Amino acid sequence: MSAVALDTLEFFETLKEAGVPDKQAKAFSAVIRKSHNVVEHATKNDVHGIEKAIRYDMEKMDTDIRNEVEKTKSGLQNAIEKIEASLCHEIGDLRKDMDAKFGKVDARFDKMSLQLPVRLGVMIPVLVTILPYIAKILHLPTP
Repeated sequence: MSAVALDTLEFFETLKEAGVPDKQAKAFSAVIRKSHNVVEHATKNDVHGIEKAIRYDMEKMDTDIRNEVEKTKSGLQNAIEKIEASLCHEIGDLRKDMDAKFGKVDARFDKMSLQLPVRLGVMIPVLVTILPYIAKILHLPTP
């Protein structure tokens, strides 16, 4: 940053020539010199330079963030595709297992439906034969 150049000796001599006593001229000169040492003033060029640097940094950060977001997005898409493929495979395996189990259940029902008439065919004559004896034991009227 630029500072305004001040010749304190020239300032002192100018005050002295204007009739300011030596002590006061020295004091004024010292105060101004200290204020110039403490304060730095930014020029328009300084501000424009800083603005340009900040804009560059912000554009770079924007580019970096966009690149990171794109990488993350791509990674997530790949992970999702892998999970979808794995789930499709798992679902296919489950369907095969369920079809096999339901096939076994269907076979059991088919076997049972074939055995039921045979069992009923055996049980009905037995029941007809023993029913009068059960009625007699229970003291029920017989037909």
